[in-house]
Amino acid sequence: MKIKINDDLLGEIKNNLFIKCVEKEKHFFKKGNAYGIDLECFEKYAVKNCSFIIIKELDTKKQYFIDIKDFQEHAFYLHFKPHRKQIFCNLIHFSTKH
Repeated sequence: MKIKINDDLLGEIKNNLFIKCVEKEKHFFKKGNAYGIDLECFEKYAVKNCSFIIIKELDTKKQYFIDIKDFQEHAFYLHFKPHRKQIFCNLIHFSTKH
């Protein structure tokens, strides 16, 4: 199931996985060494339907994995206007696959 808000693709749910495809240069929050997920998307879809999160960097081919409960435990929230509020987690809490 693809998750869109206002025609923006925010992620996809497959089995019990929330998958977000990103371009590192555009989406990576360097100051927090983190990736974010739209907060509404996270609360309405990911938390209710998924056990794990996968962030796929399309430009580097790296993949980051985290249990959704660990993501929540280490989360912080930011709002970069004009975008919507997001929930972030530092990459130190993720496992990686190249």
